[in-house]
Amino acid sequence: MNKMEQKPYKGYIVILRGIILPFLDKPIRLLEFGVFIAIVIECDWDKKHSTYGCLVKSNAELASRWGCDSSTVLRHKKRLIDTGLLIERNGLLKIKNFELFEVGLAKQLAKIPLATPQDLFANLQSIVANPHESIANMQDNQAQNTPQSSNVSFKGNLSLSNNETGLSQEDIDLINESLKEEK
Repeated sequence: MNKMEQKPYKGYIVILRGIILPFLDKPIRLLEFGVFIAIVIECDWDKKHSTYGCLVKSNAELASRWGCDSSTVLRHKKRLIDTGLLIERNGLLKIKNFELFEVGLAKQLAKIPLATPQDLFANLQSIVANPHESIANMQDNQAQNTPQSSNVSFKGNLSLSNNETGLSQEDIDLINESLKEEK
């Protein structure tokens, strides 16, 4: 199987209710919204691919799957580009803010009251930026720690002193004698 090919329709899609916010100030037809969701489903969902979040299928493939003509697919793509939902990059169509369809991000955004498209995108950017900040902070903290090696050979006495065990000398002697008897 080709690297870009995926098993058709494996997995699931999360649709945040707030996804409709960008359409409230300029009406979108139900058909266009349906085509947009269908295109999202057909995108490359494998984060290991450089085409993650992009539509890699041809108009002919989509037309065959959707039971329409290639020109119809092309017309809908152009409308979605005009509305700003699709972005053309390096000859591929990319879903704008594809992260909105990721489970973890959608769960976080669903907890935030969103009133405008600006709220949606501002919160999206802050949530996406947070893991990067956490990683940067963790890396800074690691640089401050002194390096420790586990490749140290030690042949000295590893036993604890009486003060460290909390046992009296009498208790230690009793334990030693019982161990000698077991041998």
